[in-house]
Amino acid sequence: ENPGAAPLSGSFRLALIGEYQLHNAAVALTTIEVLRKRGYEIPREAVRRGLEKVEWPARFEVLSPKPLFILDGGHNPQCAEALTESIRQYLPGRRVVFLMGMLADKDYGRVIDIVAPFAEKFVCLTPDSPRALPARQLAGELHGRGFEAVPCATVEEGILTALAKAEELSTDAGQEPAVIAFGSLYMAGAVRGTFFRIVKDREVAKNRETAKGL
Repeated sequence: ENPGAAPLSGSFRLALIGEYQLHNAAVALTTIEVLRKRGYEIPREAVRRGLEKVEWPARFEVLSPKPLFILDGGHNPQCAEALTESIRQYLPGRRVVFLMGMLADKDYGRVIDIVAPFAEKFVCLTPDSPRALPARQLAGELHGRGFEAVPCATVEEGILTALAKAEELSTDAGQEPAVIAFGSLYMAGAVRGTFFRIVKDREVAKNRETAKGL
């Protein structure tokens, strides 16, 4: 053991965003302090690099800054509370289009209640799971609460619809709207992969048009 190990003093930069990620980082730093006192060699530089380079897909992950597209794997009321806290902190006053899909055995009614104050419109998906809540049923639940909600048959259709809805809102004065995809880890991977493919396809098409003009 090495009870005299120097403490990890100074400040660190965390690559992840979200208030809860600060709590997670604090727990990690406390654990590292304990390990260092027990004789494990963990250099401060290694800790610094780790915090700066850490990645956690689908945890308020910004897939694109423009258009602003955020992916969050939140799938229950507790996660929805964390999501809305991040919206308050990082997107104050920003209009939000939610791309939402949930499992039928989750408390989706309570989740809707939590995110509703931040929502402008909803686009609904059916997660890839036998326990999934059908997109049309989710949209019906949202319609009953007075929201515009569009059910979509595929992830690609959902992403494109959500982006189009956000673009409609951006014609008004104010900040560019955000699209936030959330509700189920069962759809997070598909949304992530499909979004990047759409962006790549658009970039290829744009380059082709540019080349035609040369």
